[in-house]
Amino acid sequence: MRSEYIKQWSQIVAGFLLCFAGTCLHAQDPVFTVRVSGTTVAQNTVFSVQFELKNASTSQFEPPSFKGFRVVGGPSTSSSTMIVNGVVSKSQTWTYSLLASEQGRQTIDPARAKVNGRSLSTKPIPIEVTEATALSQPGMSGDSNEPVFLIAELNDSIYYPGQQIILTYRILFKENVQSVNPISEDDYADFFVQRFANINPLASYEMINDEQYTSRVVKSLALYAHQSGTYEIDPLILSAGISGPAEANRGFFSMRRLRNVQVASAPVTIHVAPLPADIPESFSGAVGQYDMKVSFGTRPLTTSNAFAFTVEFTGNGDARRWELPTPVADGDFELYTPRVMNDEQFEIDGEMKQKKTVMYQMLPKSPGEFSIHLPFTYYDPQQGEFITLRSDTVTRKVAVGEKNTIAHVDEQQDSTPEPMTVRRPIFKDRFWSSYPHLLLFGLFLSGTCFGIARVWRYEKEQKIPASRRKSRDAATQAEEKLSALEQTMDTIADKPFFERATEIYYSFLIDRFGIPAGELDEDHLDRYLSGAGVESELAAKAKTFFSQCLTVRYGGVPGGFQKGEMIAACRALINALGA
Repeated sequence: MRSEYIKQWSQIVAGFLLCFAGTCLHAQDPVFTVRVSGTTVAQNTVFSVQFELKNASTSQFEPPSFKGFRVVGGPSTSSSTMIVNGVVSKSQTWTYSLLASEQGRQTIDPARAKVNGRSLSTKPIPIEVTEATALSQPGMSGDSNEPVFLIAELNDSIYYPGQQIILTYRILFKENVQSVNPISEDDYADFFVQRFANINPLASYEMINDEQYTSRVVKSLALYAHQSGTYEIDPLILSAGISGPAEANRGFFSMRRLRNVQVASAPVTIHVAPLPADIPESFSGAVGQYDMKVSFGTRPLTTSNAFAFTVEFTGNGDARRWELPTPVADGDFELYTPRVMNDEQFEIDGEMKQKKTVMYQMLPKSPGEFSIHLPFTYYDPQQGEFITLRSDTVTRKVAVGEKNTIAHVDEQQDSTPEPMTVRRPIFKDRFWSSYPHLLLFGLFLSGTCFGIARVWRYEKEQKIPASRRKSRDAATQAEEKLSALEQTMDTIADKPFFERATEIYYSFLIDRFGIPAGELDEDHLDRYLSGAGVESELAAKAKTFFSQCLTVRYGGVPGGFQKGEMIAACRALINALGA
């Protein structure tokens, strides 16, 4: 009897253990699944996809290509291990945030994972990307029932190279947004970028489809296109923390739960038109709205004293594009390289502006009375025309300086006899044949010949067109600037050094080949080099170096050069092109 009792209990325990083992074995089978936050999404909106491996873990996970989508977040991974009633279960997840960039029926292909030599894959998931619902704001897409929107706005529809483009991102929300964190943003590689620091913190309110939204600016940028064309700015994607619903048993001091919502702006297309064809010769390259103030000096002028005056330029265009204007005088002056006394940028009335103070110095080469004025030509997109600002014309009298010997004719000698009539007394008087007299006469004769040669050379020089003289002297002036930069390069920080070297090369190209500042881009450079008969190999090197220098505008280093290498490369090209 006792043996039968033990036998029955043995069978019960064995059956229980068998069931338990079967349950454990079944629980340990790996399962690989995928789920998405929605199978129908609007274009330019963000949704999430999560891959989960249950009852196993792996280091060999292979995500799909996500063709037709753009990965804007992830992968964020997590793993967990739980023991329930003696049963051990594992879980491993990979989560991605995707931007639905292409409209139509798309498919998320299977993900793959290897577990103990066994290959697992998820099922493909079809996603229907619908057309973004047009709401009341440009740059806005989605369904008006969403609690948060992100819109991108431009301040105009058509722009020109060098003009300031203001791109503003605003977030609109019906629920309280506690935090905003960027996930993905365009690199704006085709533009010179300035970021606004003083963003209006005040909120405004807008009605969209009979729903009231609160609006705040989260980012504002000033962009400057280097050349004409059509550019597309990728969506800005943010993660917004929204206050979740209040819990019934929430304590007084407990934190309210936040719900993260990912939002994206619509892509923005920027149209940059080329400048009008009738570019005046005096065009500086500046595009926007500008003002100029000139302060002329009152110091008496002589041929040994330079005429100095300061000019203050204020404008809202790309300050790196335009060249300083050249003073116009009706006399012969030697113009020194203008010196920038102050260069500052500031924000005012919702736009970026630059104020540049420059000192000009001009040395008169001969005495007389001369008139001087300074013209500054820029293109105003609002008025659609080139505008020339002109300073007041000032007249200055130039006297002979102490260090200069200028040959001139004495008016009282008009009625005196010709020198030939007094030659005899010269030979009778020992003084006239003495060495001091002959030396003085030789100096007078050589000075007269030098003066005549100088006048002849000046008149010949004036007959040469200004553009041709500028082209001829471009290499010499560039070499002088490079030598000055080379002497001080150890005391200059990297960024201003490479900016100055790039400026010297660009100025050389403008002067040497007569390229208007507004047309200095890769396409026009190729045409001007070909028109000047530059050999194809040298032209290719010049264009490559020009493209490398463009990286300076975005804070990079041209071609990865060191300072000395930059000087050497720039000098070699200038010497070759200037020959």
